[in-house]
Amino acid sequence: MKKNIFVVLYSVLCFGCAFNPIYQPAMLRIATMRTMSAVGGLQIFELTGTGNYTIAWDTPLDSTVRIMARPQPQCGETDLPSEQEWIQCGGTSFNVPNWCDLFGTRMVEVSAQVFASALHGWSEYSEIVYGKSDCTEPPFNLIIEAEDMIYHANGAQRDDYWLLWSNGTMSQDIDFPETGTYRFEITARGSLAEGIGPEMELIIDGEIQSTVFVNNTDPDTFVFEIEVIAGTREFAIGFYNDYYDPPEDRNLYVDKTHISSK
Repeated sequence: MKKNIFVVLYSVLCFGCAFNPIYQPAMLRIATMRTMSAVGGLQIFELTGTGNYTIAWDTPLDSTVRIMARPQPQCGETDLPSEQEWIQCGGTSFNVPNWCDLFGTRMVEVSAQVFASALHGWSEYSEIVYGKSDCTEPPFNLIIEAEDMIYHANGAQRDDYWLLWSNGTMSQDIDFPETGTYRFEITARGSLAEGIGPEMELIIDGEIQSTVFVNNTDPDTFVFEIEVIAGTREFAIGFYNDYYDPPEDRNLYVDKTHISSK
């Protein structure tokens, strides 16, 4: 269990005011990676499930904060990544979206300073804490509303659904980050004709991967597990057993698709 380390730094009560020897104290705290806290000074934490790290602090808004990060060697390692330094003028946070690219999963020594003009320069170094990031790839997770898909062969929006009222597809390109099994959960309902519902096809790059008859008139979720090759792929939902003989009319209503990696 890593401990939080508190360091008292000083900042100015009022920037641009007449010189005043009384300084406003600013509590600066560095917390370990993946630690969240509702109160207290400097923190380093991961934005949930993204692999991106944010540095936040609780000093006055007009403070200038210098953050320094020094990667630590792993066993037998001699060629270390470069040290990094960031200057943030004002504000209360700084995002480091490429933390894992810079440091990987090695330990990183993090320290900080605050600039206080009344102190004639930078404060002394803060205490140092060591943090280790996770850097695991976040799971793929995407929800596509049917009405927002780029292409619709026919139909119209009906409440939360896109209605395909004749044979055709709705489709959209999707970037799949890696080759593997993906879970497709399609929420849909149908209108039946001759007791048969619409046949819904799941299509990737023009190839039918799976089909199912949507014989429910209330919404239901249909689950498919499909092997997909990494890259930009055209995902489509097809309907090709249209039937119309008044008063019967077979149609497909699609609400949304949830795609996730396994």
